[in-house]
Amino acid sequence: MIYLGTCTPSKHSGHQFCKLRTKKGRPLDTSPQPSPVSVLTGHFPEIRYEQGQRRLWNPVRKNVLADRPEERVRLQLVEWLRLSCALPVSRFTTELPVKPRITGQTLRTDLLCFDKQHRPWLLAECKAPDIRLTRQTAMQASRYNLEIGAPLVLLTNGRRDIFFDVSDDGITPRLLSDLETGSAVTRDTTYWQRRGFMGQALPETLKPVFSEILRTLHQQAGAEIHLIQLPASAENAALNHYFFLREPYLISLSAHHAGGTMLDVLHHQNGQISGHLRVRLLPSHQESVPETAVQLTDSKGSRNLDAAQCYDLLNAAKPETSAANIIRIWAAEFDSIFR
Repeated sequence: MIYLGTCTPSKHSGHQFCKLRTKKGRPLDTSPQPSPVSVLTGHFPEIRYEQGQRRLWNPVRKNVLADRPEERVRLQLVEWLRLSCALPVSRFTTELPVKPRITGQTLRTDLLCFDKQHRPWLLAECKAPDIRLTRQTAMQASRYNLEIGAPLVLLTNGRRDIFFDVSDDGITPRLLSDLETGSAVTRDTTYWQRRGFMGQALPETLKPVFSEILRTLHQQAGAEIHLIQLPASAENAALNHYFFLREPYLISLSAHHAGGTMLDVLHHQNGQISGHLRVRLLPSHQESVPETAVQLTDSKGSRNLDAAQCYDLLNAAKPETSAANIIRIWAAEFDSIFR
């Protein structure tokens, strides 16, 4: 399940630590969620950098967009339709102006897909993950569709999907997964780099290693993939990124705008983040390790850890070591650091 959360500093006995909360301020629930799970879970929008800032890439309009939760959901949908349903982006359009006869007010569609004859086929209304899908959401999509006439309508917030047929006989619920081709999505080095999980400066020998690490984390997390906003640090702007749950940790790799790769680990208990570990992953041939290679923020404050004591954490990722073993080595290091 995908959630939008923020890791924000809070006072505790005079120290700084993090609480993970939803956008509306409620504690983030990382317990198993009831099905159905959105088909968008595990799909990620592409990232581009503009003047050092992370932006979302819209492959339909071929432009960069501000990193907003509802925009991510729409681009996740584009990714799912493109990769899991084998639909070309040439059959998509976004923000199509529509003027319903009922209100006369010009509105814009989130996403409209056409069939091979370029007739309206699927109309989608996308909301941010913390916005519930309600009768009002359905009415909004219905107003659009009175003018468009698409036979399929989808409502999604990235956590839940409502999908149905529209015909003269009425509305019939359907399973969105029925549109999938059944072909596996290829998540190789290029896939992860384009989605902001791997930096371009990573050595060529390590790129397949980190691709396999990400695929393994993706598979192990299943439906527990969380969109979390990390606060800005001295060298990084605030980061909106996806984390894979591997109890009791939320783990992610992210690309730095300068080409590096960062490992971020959040230690959580009952929806509360008790620590944030940030590791600057280094090329295996690098002779010296910067003092800021490993940083820890917890109830004791923020500090740099001795890189010599984190040797396994910094050097576990090697071509001859399997992804599963690397993750096990990392987990042992996390246990030692957060104990």
